[in-house]
Amino acid sequence: ARNALFLMIGFFIIIALAQPIIDDGVVTVKAKSADIMIALDISDSMLAEDVYPNRLELAKQKALTLLSEAPDERIGIMAFAKNSYLVSPLSFDTTAVSFLLTQLDTTSITQKGTDFLSILDVFSKSQNGEGEKYLLILSDGGDSSDFRDEIALAQKNNIVVFILGIGTTKGAPIKLKNGSFIKQHGEILVSKLNENISELATSSGGVYIQNTTSTSDIYAMLKEIKG
Repeated sequence: ARNALFLMIGFFIIIALAQPIIDDGVVTVKAKSADIMIALDISDSMLAEDVYPNRLELAKQKALTLLSEAPDERIGIMAFAKNSYLVSPLSFDTTAVSFLLTQLDTTSITQKGTDFLSILDVFSKSQNGEGEKYLLILSDGGDSSDFRDEIALAQKNNIVVFILGIGTTKGAPIKLKNGSFIKQHGEILVSKLNENISELATSSGGVYIQNTTSTSDIYAMLKEIKG
């Protein structure tokens, strides 16, 4: 037993003196990311104050909460009204994305209206790959009651649409920055949350959630997206 022990000691001494080297290898770690593109509605109707302080500012707060709660996800920002544009591509840099988000307002796009086809089209063209693409829309739903074209475009391009409805079904007038209200046919226009937009979410494989006064809506939405 003693001789065997000395033999093992000698063997390991020889190995140590030889100073064997194991070449450094490259270990690839595949990070799982939901890659969430946030589309923020910046049309004039988002100035309605049926939620505090108004729909647009509440939508920004909700988006900022999502950014803070998903530091390991790649998140980008798009803005839309009648037209759409990419504000920030998908990025892990939540600080930069948050800053760009806070700068958005209703003057960022001059054309009036809300066009969901536009945001879907711009989003599909900005993404690579054949897999599912996740789009989170924060909007009051616009005025349309028929979203068949939007649903078809989303399904064709593998876009899973998640929608956080901002506003209330009771609605409120749209107060502009100069203090006046938007009128239609001489009457003050009351903008209401259009829940018909939920069809776009459910038909594309996503979910629709109406905003709450707490952060529970964003937590629920993030859970659904990361599913």
